[in-house]
Amino acid sequence: MPKDRPARDVARLPNPSRFLLADESAADYDRLLELYVEDMKPAGALELRQVELILRCDIDIDRQFRLIAEHLNPLGEDANRGAKAVAEWHREALMHPRARAKYREGDWEPPSAAVEIPDGDARLTPLIARRYAGQRELLTLHQREISHGERRRRQAIELLHRMQDRRRRASVPDAVVIGE
Repeated sequence: MPKDRPARDVARLPNPSRFLLADESAADYDRLLELYVEDMKPAGALELRQVELILRCDIDIDRQFRLIAEHLNPLGEDANRGAKAVAEWHREALMHPRARAKYREGDWEPPSAAVEIPDGDARLTPLIARRYAGQRELLTLHQREISHGERRRRQAIELLHRMQDRRRRASVPDAVVIGE
């Protein structure tokens, strides 16, 4: 490998758009990769490839958390009429008293944009719990994928450290005995 050519060009994983989802950005991936390379300081194609694999594990873990959050989103699409009724009841429970009175009188019109709920609204816990109970098997699958991703990440980091230690040991010259 020529000295003037960066290792990144040689070891690059396939085009990130091949494994990124539509809501994930290749520019964000490249920015994170630069930060990981800066932090882990790989030397050579194999170490750089290992850093990219670590980043892939992190992307997989983050993706699973996003999917879980989407499945548990209380404002997400409801699965059936019963869930719609519960969501309607929660929507009314979260309304301001004046808006609720207008709603009951028929003078209320739904907002045109999505309703934003403040972070940490404890009143949504019952609806989230019901969504969790209804999708338990699916969420268990995502949680298992998170565990697998974390295990792969730990193994990839351990392998990178072994590769770097081997490289450092190889750079230390052998001892020379000087006299008896």
